[in-house]
Amino acid sequence: MEAEAQRFKEPAEIGEIKWVTFKELKKLQRKNPRKVMIDFYTPWCPPCKMLNKYTFRDKRVADYVNENFYAIKFNAQHDGKIKYRGKKYTNPTFDAAKGQKKRNSRHELAKDFGVSAFPTIVFLDEEYKEFKRIKGFKKADKFVPFLKKLIEENTENASVSQ
Repeated sequence: MEAEAQRFKEPAEIGEIKWVTFKELKKLQRKNPRKVMIDFYTPWCPPCKMLNKYTFRDKRVADYVNENFYAIKFNAQHDGKIKYRGKKYTNPTFDAAKGQKKRNSRHELAKDFGVSAFPTIVFLDEEYKEFKRIKGFKKADKFVPFLKKLIEENTENASVSQ
């Protein structure tokens, strides 16, 4: 942990991403369509924890995400049921004896999205079509420009195709 503290600094200003559920997303998209950012993570994953601690808590990141996306944080190995776009997803091979602290089976929704490495962040347009994904830890200083470019490119592509 000491080596980690030397390489990464806590955010200068702390922010908070407004995470929503899939159920909330459906209602929000009807009222005010936005792009969607889904963070597929697992509780045992060190890069996932770093993403939370150093990137998602950064005020610059949180503010930009909150302004431009609906953000979902999805535990890719949990044993709960999810309804997404009319389909029900579960984790039928979840091993309760292992729980959340160890590697467990992937949730069907993570499998449906083709997510097998953590963290993976999937970006969807307002019609729920994937337009980008990234894997692994990203520093806040790199993540904000990445998000801005992503929005610019996706907005330009949408304008050209209309």
